[in-house]
Amino acid sequence: MLSAGTKYKLFQFIQIMSENETLIEEQRQELARIEEFEPWAAFRRLCQCSDDPSRNAINAEDLCRFLR
Repeated sequence: MLSAGTKYKLFQFIQIMSENETLIEEQRQELARIEEFEPWAAFRRLCQCSDDPSRNAINAEDLCRFLR
């Protein structure tokens, strides 16, 4: 059984995750309203910054390289 403190920390964690998920969804919708924005083109451009362009995912290092 979880202690009251652990339950509260778990509650806080889930609440913060929920709030961030809402913010991310709002940002996604805002991007979707921009007709010139092409998600696939953005993904491919980020992947070009990768050490391994054959993989189908991006990571934090790829984002850092892209933003430099």
